[in-house]
Amino acid sequence: MNLRSASVKLGSLLRAERERRGETLATVAEVVGMQFQHLSKLERGDRLATQGQAVALARHFGLDERVIEARRMADEFWRDNARNPVAFHAVGLLQEDAGVYGTPVGNL
Repeated sequence: MNLRSASVKLGSLLRAERERRGETLATVAEVVGMQFQHLSKLERGDRLATQGQAVALARHFGLDERVIEARRMADEFWRDNARNPVAFHAVGLLQEDAGVYGTPVGNL
């Protein structure tokens, strides 16, 4: 699974990685200090991970923490703004402004 693909939600990415490794929800939840039910909801896309949870999961799976945090932030943005008709425009502005603030886009 391509970690950088814009079409992949964090929960789907984490589920695929857990299944690839042959680990159960209960095992991963225990290792990263989450409740089993919360991890299940996160994988289904019913809940968002906190920043700390995303870091813990990235470390457990050996994934790039920056990419996982960026995916978490993107999921949060769409959860909060998907129905806003100017959300796509805001994303475009973020891409344009990244250069102004010295933050390269697409270098994760």
